[in-house]
Amino acid sequence: MGVDRRLEVLHGRVTLCRGTGHPDQGRLCVMSFAALLAGEPHSDIPARVSPLIRDYAVMLNDAMPLEELQRLKPFAPRILGTDDGRDSERVALLRSALELEILPRLRSDSEAASGDGPLKGWWRRLA
Repeated sequence: MGVDRRLEVLHGRVTLCRGTGHPDQGRLCVMSFAALLAGEPHSDIPARVSPLIRDYAVMLNDAMPLEELQRLKPFAPRILGTDDGRDSERVALLRSALELEILPRLRSDSEAASGDGPLKGWWRRLA
Protein backbone atom coordinates (compact mmCIF):
# COMPACT_ATOMS: atom_id res chain seq x y z
CA MET A 1 0.00 0.00 0.00
CA GLY A 2 1.45 3.34 -1.03
CA VAL A 3 1.66 6.50 1.02
CA ASP A 4 -1.13 9.00 0.40
CA ARG A 5 0.90 12.12 -0.42
CA ARG A 6 -2.04 14.43 0.33
CA LEU A 7 -2.28 13.02 3.84
CA GLU A 8 1.48 13.30 4.26
CA VAL A 9 1.39 16.99 3.26
CA LEU A 10 -1.56 17.64 5.59
CA HIS A 11 0.27 15.95 8.47
CA GLY A 12 3.17 18.31 7.88
CA ARG A 13 0.95 21.39 7.89
CA VAL A 14 -0.91 20.57 11.11
CA THR A 15 0.48 21.10 14.59
CA LEU A 16 -1.45 19.43 17.38
CA CYS A 17 -2.34 21.65 20.33
CA ARG A 18 -4.50 21.65 23.44
CA GLY A 19 -8.10 22.77 23.08
CA THR A 20 -9.91 22.56 19.75
CA GLY A 21 -7.28 24.70 18.03
CA HIS A 22 -7.32 27.26 15.25
CA PRO A 23 -7.55 25.73 11.75
CA ASP A 24 -6.56 28.99 10.05
CA GLN A 25 -3.23 28.76 11.91
CA GLY A 26 -2.79 25.02 11.26
CA ARG A 27 -3.21 24.26 14.97
CA LEU A 28 -5.70 21.51 15.83
CA CYS A 29 -6.38 19.04 18.61
CA VAL A 30 -6.33 15.37 17.63
CA MET A 31 -10.14 15.29 17.38
CA SER A 32 -10.44 18.43 15.24
CA PHE A 33 -7.70 16.92 13.06
CA ALA A 34 -9.84 13.78 12.71
CA ALA A 35 -12.84 15.95 11.79
CA LEU A 36 -10.73 17.69 9.13
CA LEU A 37 -9.61 14.35 7.71
CA ALA A 38 -13.25 13.20 7.62
CA GLY A 39 -14.25 16.32 5.66
CA GLU A 40 -16.34 17.62 8.56
CA PRO A 41 -16.52 21.21 9.82
CA HIS A 42 -14.04 22.30 12.52
CA SER A 43 -15.08 20.53 15.72
CA ASP A 44 -13.67 18.32 18.45
CA ILE A 45 -16.72 16.05 18.13
CA PRO A 46 -16.32 14.33 14.75
CA ALA A 47 -19.41 12.33 13.81
CA ARG A 48 -17.40 9.35 12.59
CA VAL A 49 -15.61 8.71 15.92
CA SER A 50 -16.83 6.60 18.84
CA PRO A 51 -17.85 8.72 21.87
CA LEU A 52 -15.70 6.50 24.12
CA ILE A 53 -12.62 6.92 21.94
CA ARG A 54 -13.34 10.62 21.54
CA ASP A 55 -13.52 11.21 25.30
CA TYR A 56 -10.29 9.31 25.86
CA ALA A 57 -8.51 11.10 23.00
CA VAL A 58 -9.58 14.54 24.27
CA MET A 59 -8.35 13.71 27.77
CA LEU A 60 -5.07 12.37 26.42
CA ASN A 61 -4.63 15.31 24.02
CA ASP A 62 -5.11 17.88 26.77
CA ALA A 63 -2.96 16.03 29.35
CA MET A 64 0.07 15.13 27.22
CA PRO A 65 3.18 17.27 27.43
CA LEU A 66 3.26 19.61 24.43
CA GLU A 67 6.55 18.17 23.17
CA GLU A 68 4.93 14.71 22.97
CA LEU A 69 1.56 15.78 21.55
CA GLN A 70 2.60 15.42 17.90
CA ARG A 71 2.87 11.65 18.45
CA LEU A 72 -0.95 11.51 18.38
CA LYS A 73 -1.15 12.60 14.71
CA PRO A 74 -1.09 9.06 13.25
CA PHE A 75 -4.11 8.12 15.36
CA ALA A 76 -6.42 10.75 13.86
CA PRO A 77 -7.13 8.80 10.63
CA ARG A 78 -7.17 5.48 12.50
CA ILE A 79 -10.09 6.42 14.75
CA LEU A 80 -12.34 7.47 11.87
CA GLY A 81 -15.18 5.00 11.37
CA THR A 82 -15.27 3.90 15.02
CA ASP A 83 -18.81 5.28 15.43
CA ASP A 84 -20.06 1.72 14.97
CA GLY A 85 -22.10 1.22 18.14
CA ARG A 86 -19.50 -1.11 19.68
CA ASP A 87 -18.50 1.01 22.67
CA SER A 88 -19.91 -1.54 25.15
CA GLU A 89 -17.46 -4.09 23.69
CA ARG A 90 -14.65 -1.56 23.95
CA VAL A 91 -15.50 -0.91 27.62
CA ALA A 92 -15.42 -4.67 28.33
CA LEU A 93 -12.02 -4.93 26.65
CA LEU A 94 -10.67 -1.97 28.62
CA ARG A 95 -11.95 -3.41 31.91
CA SER A 96 -10.33 -6.73 31.11
CA ALA A 97 -7.01 -5.08 30.26
CA LEU A 98 -7.16 -3.07 33.47
CA GLU A 99 -7.92 -6.12 35.61
CA LEU A 100 -5.65 -8.66 33.94
CA GLU A 101 -2.71 -6.57 32.75
CA ILE A 102 -2.48 -3.04 34.08
CA LEU A 103 -3.34 -3.47 37.78
CA PRO A 104 -1.17 -6.59 38.21
CA ARG A 105 1.78 -4.76 36.67
CA LEU A 106 1.20 -1.72 38.90
CA ARG A 107 0.92 -4.02 41.93
CA SER A 108 4.15 -5.77 41.08
CA ASP A 109 5.99 -2.50 40.43
CA SER A 110 4.61 -0.99 43.64
CA GLU A 111 5.62 -3.96 45.78
CA ALA A 112 9.11 -3.95 44.29
CA ALA A 113 9.49 -0.23 44.92
CA SER A 114 7.81 0.17 48.33
CA GLY A 115 8.73 -2.98 50.26
CA ASP A 116 7.03 -2.45 53.60
CA GLY A 117 6.45 1.27 53.02
CA PRO A 118 3.19 3.23 53.16
CA LEU A 119 2.14 2.15 49.66
CA LYS A 120 2.27 -1.54 50.52
CA GLY A 121 -1.06 -3.14 49.66
CA TRP A 122 -2.48 -0.04 47.90
CA TRP A 123 -3.76 -2.24 45.10
CA ARG A 124 -5.86 -4.28 47.58
CA ARG A 125 -7.50 -1.07 48.80
CA LEU A 126 -8.13 -0.09 45.19
CA ALA A 127 -9.81 -3.40 44.39
